[in-house]
Amino acid sequence: MKPTQLPLTKISYNQGTQFRKDVDPKVQEEYAALMQEGVKFPPIDVVFDGQHYYLWDGFTRYFAATEIDAKTIACNVTKGSLRDAQILACSANKTNGQPRSSQTKRHIIEFLLADEVWGKKTHEEIASHVGVTHSYVSRIAKEITRVEKSDICTSTDISVRDSVTPEMSKKTSISHQKQRKTPPQRTKQDKQENKLLLDKTGKSVPKHLIPVFERSVTIKGFVNELHDLHDRVKQSIKTDPLLWHFFVSTSFSTDIGNLKRQLKAALPHAVCGYCGGSHSENCKTCKGSGFLNELRWNTVPEEMK
Repeated sequence: MKPTQLPLTKISYNQGTQFRKDVDPKVQEEYAALMQEGVKFPPIDVVFDGQHYYLWDGFTRYFAATEIDAKTIACNVTKGSLRDAQILACSANKTNGQPRSSQTKRHIIEFLLADEVWGKKTHEEIASHVGVTHSYVSRIAKEITRVEKSDICTSTDISVRDSVTPEMSKKTSISHQKQRKTPPQRTKQDKQENKLLLDKTGKSVPKHLIPVFERSVTIKGFVNELHDLHDRVKQSIKTDPLLWHFFVSTSFSTDIGNLKRQLKAALPHAVCGYCGGSHSENCKTCKGSGFLNELRWNTVPEEMK
């Protein structure tokens, strides 16, 4: 395939073809520095539907090129649709590039299992396309099925209640009145105890850890504020370069990236597979917290996940 030079402004990068949460700022800065020194990188991969160019592999290279204000970038162009680009993106970085996290792999597998075509393929075919083991695909498929069954049971209970006729409801009401005059009221504590929350791996979060997982939105807010600050500073540098004459933008971007990674390291990702979230002080994995962040979760052996 002969690479084609395309304007960066013509490439669509935000159409659901990136399964990672974001690009690693440190790696992006390294790529940008190398590009400025004249190092040639492999072409990025895009799908062209006759109108739009959808980026599906090479996001770090793309953003590094935008950082140095490059006008064009070398692309391997394949004809197809947005869906084709999304399916191709599921195989990106399976053998090279920055390794994907367990959360990214899970997101990809869930996407393919929900697809009309790929959802009918074998777990071996999906595993081969994504670059994981078929047992890993099977485990995620079972977890999804278990959650769906739980949802079906809940919706069935609601349907049964909704299908009760007025006559049946009246008879039931009279019967209940004979048994008790005042129906029990659900308290706030009851509602809290019946609350169900899943962690990032699809497992149920123990009741005592639910408030911790829910408060993680505070950390995400700080991360978003840093992201916005980074964008505002970059925009200000473009509009008023003289003001920022002595400002080292690469160091600033690296520092922002480090701060974001430190904040994300605090985010609850999964219930500890060793102690089951029991707050055990003897658990060397979670050190008594009952949960793990994404980095520590990725180091847990598969059989313990």
